[in-house]
Amino acid sequence: MKILVLTEAYPPHHSGGYELRCSDVLEGLKEKGHSIVVLTNRCPHPKCTLHPFEEGIKRILHLRQDAGSVFTQIRWDCMDLRYIDKFVGQYAPDMIYLWHIQNLSNAILPYFSNRSIPIVYDEGGSGLIHLFRVYQRGLYFYKNEEDRFLKKLLKEWVYRISRFVSFNLINPEWHWPENMRIYFNSNASKENTLSHGVEVNQAAVIPSGIDISKFPFQNHNRPGNPIKIIVPSRIKKEKGIQDVVCLALKLREKGISVEITIVGKVQSFEYYSEIQQSIRENGIGNAITFSTMVDQEHLSRLYRDNDFCFFPSYFKSGFSRVPLEAMASGCPVVSYGNEGSGEIIWDWENGFVVEEGNLTAVEKIITNLRESPEKYQAISRKARMMVESKFLMSQYIEKIEKFLIESRRQSIDFLNMEQ
Repeated sequence: MKILVLTEAYPPHHSGGYELRCSDVLEGLKEKGHSIVVLTNRCPHPKCTLHPFEEGIKRILHLRQDAGSVFTQIRWDCMDLRYIDKFVGQYAPDMIYLWHIQNLSNAILPYFSNRSIPIVYDEGGSGLIHLFRVYQRGLYFYKNEEDRFLKKLLKEWVYRISRFVSFNLINPEWHWPENMRIYFNSNASKENTLSHGVEVNQAAVIPSGIDISKFPFQNHNRPGNPIKIIVPSRIKKEKGIQDVVCLALKLREKGISVEITIVGKVQSFEYYSEIQQSIRENGIGNAITFSTMVDQEHLSRLYRDNDFCFFPSYFKSGFSRVPLEAMASGCPVVSYGNEGSGEIIWDWENGFVVEEGNLTAVEKIITNLRESPEKYQAISRKARMMVESKFLMSQYIEKIEKFLIESRRQSIDFLNMEQ
């Protein structure tokens, strides 16, 4: 198939596992013979040298958060849609494959909703919730029946102007694309989207996979002294980093020496400052180390060098590959069960699931396994076996390819019926 992909932050410019998964899937599909072109946002560094000779990747689109005003956004939407429209005409794709488009132009999905091209949407977070709100309320302004006459008139003029200057490519009044096929990577993410009123009952669930050759297994006889814990996570409130600080305090109170490494990009500097202040006030700066985002090879070594992986995320959507990577590496995972981790961790069999914020339970797990090295080893081995049997990247690519082919067939049948 000829597949046109639209996504934000295509590697090497990425913020985490979602974008890396996108790259893994697309490279896997290329190896299976599919022709793929990626339209993504402009390079954030004007003199970037990280991708000098790319083929099939067009870094041309704008990010909404950089617009500054609705009029700049309209101008950028016009530029992006003209480019997309021209490229679609030239490339003639068999399928539109949408990934992370929440931060791109809100006009993209309305544009494709009016085109007779099969669409597949990969939901790895809350993008559909955002797009459904746009669908209900309009592209640039929320619709509100209680608006006064002049405000409604202003909105109407914005709609008219945007449609005129874009040569009808921007369509403020649009229908949700009925020929769009959707898949989630966790049941929890699908249920979360349903709870926000988005009709995705027919969507598939295809859990992610990893390349285990990048995450070799390291057998630990028992947890070390000090206990070494890795927390791969972006620095923002929803990721539960404050709980990491509290865990360090609780372990210290129990007389357990601990070294915690937090690895990830700072996405909320205000929250990061609060965390640093809490660390200073409690005098545990020697117990917690922050590291910027690292590549997979470095992260793989960190998994193998640590005794536990703590995954305290409060996000209800998505399916993080962090637990899979740690489990493959022989680093037992303690999780709140969010971001799909509760669907792959069997408590006290291949990892641990505790109630959100229950750090006493986390402390008891660590204490128990310090005294039970046989159980520690058994859990590590079973986690690796589970990843090997159910979550290989090769298996994941095969499932994705099958879904794309079937989705294209269903979409073509639907479009033929409509005509």
